[in-house]
Amino acid sequence: MIMSKFNQVLLMFLIPMPFTIINFSSYLKGYSPNIVQFVASLLFLLVWFALGMKSRGNEFVLRSTLFWLTGAVLLLVGFYLDLAILFIPASIVWAGPAYGIRYVLNLPSDVMFALISVVCTYLFGLMGVAIGQSLQKSV
Repeated sequence: MIMSKFNQVLLMFLIPMPFTIINFSSYLKGYSPNIVQFVASLLFLLVWFALGMKSRGNEFVLRSTLFWLTGAVLLLVGFYLDLAILFIPASIVWAGPAYGIRYVLNLPSDVMFALISVVCTYLFGLMGVAIGQSLQKSV
């Protein structure tokens, strides 16, 4: 099934939401995540990996790059210009879903961790694309 570009972008915004909701109580207060939040974040990363595997390589890479780059820029601009109107929504959409990985990482809950979350998720998607393409070539 081929989705329209709009639906693909909409899906990129909707996929993170349930995972952000699961992580929200710890993320909001900067607390360490619990095991449920860790597992939810791992599942989020695996979903993004699977999305990359099932995609048409270059198209997904372009959209994913734009999506995650937008998130990183909004996080940085919102944080350094002290614009909560940018930083809070960006944190919810782009950093919140992977917050549970702090369960195993000894990192503070700050903008650097938010950027690490963005890069980590982006890389999972790219790994999915690479593995998906190599599996298609071997068939």
